Amino acid sequence: MLVLCVLGKFSEFSSGSFSFIILDLTNATSHTQHVGSNMMKHFVTIFIFLFLNSTFGQDSLNGIWIGENLEYLSVTDTLVSIEFRTFKDKFQYRIKNNQLILKNTYEISKSPKESSTKISDSTKFIKLTWVTDSTLYYFDYKLINKDSLQLNLNKVVGRNTSSPKKQYNYNRKSSLKKNDINFQSVFFSGTTCFGRCPKMKIEIDSLGNAIFKGEKYTEPFTGNYRGKLTSEQLASLIEILNRSELDRFPEKLPFLIDAPSFKFIFKYDNKERKSGGSMVKYFNREILNYLLSIYKDINWKEVDYEIKFNE
Repeated sequence: MLVLCVLGKFSEFSSGSFSFIILDLTNATSHTQHVGSNMMKHFVTIFIFLFLNSTFGQDSLNGIWIGENLEYLSVTDTLVSIEFRTFKDKFQYRIKNNQLILKNTYEISKSPKESSTKISDSTKFIKLTWVTDSTLYYFDYKLINKDSLQLNLNKVVGRNTSSPKKQYNYNRKSSLKKNDINFQSVFFSGTTCFGRCPKMKIEIDSLGNAIFKGEKYTEPFTGNYRGKLTSEQLASLIEILNRSELDRFPEKLPFLIDAPSFKFIFKYDNKERKSGGSMVKYFNREILNYLLSIYKDINWKEVDYEIKFNE
């Protein structure tokens, strides 16, 4: 309980877990009034700090949150970016009665399905009629503490195009414990897609020794190569791996027909973590992008034999 000294008043009120009493000092001596006035200034400052922190600090959802399965959530003053199944979608939102309400706006066609077929000359499409529709996702939210958040799906109004889970448990990204793994090696492969996705394999060990096979869209490195990362490149790799929550890296990733397929094998701390699929969690895109592109910056030596990978 905090006591506030204010001339001429006596009252009591509470905010959150804090209670306050204001004492009447009208009839106090001049000296006492002077001391009381100084005390009042200090107590009012403490009160404002505690009140604002209690009212706004704990209830703020703003920031970046990471789910127990590495789902991504970002909340700003105007938008929510959230990863439900395979994609990170952006929503308008509002908060009302401990509910987080997300609004997804999109376009749909009112024309019958058969109207989208080509006309006889095969050069034009029949014009479609488009209208705007929207879906509302209602989540009951609970801040366990300032760094822990739980979302529970209450209801969906409209077309459930995102298919969220019933419950999500998050921690603030800034509160995640920094890892310091004993890196041993990493293997990575990627396939082509309907575009120019590189078909490749790369393996890097703890000393930075690397082997690479480029098969398609990896020019000018097509074939089998050996090389070594610089100390800076290796340090960057290890730093990214330390941020990647490898113990929670999903073993099975969703597959998409028109997307490349990836395979990861992480060896660290005398254990092995394998993963495969198309849709890498947004949280882990940093290590994906590194492994997809680092081959362009390594000083390779081409070899005339087929390289064997530990896959």
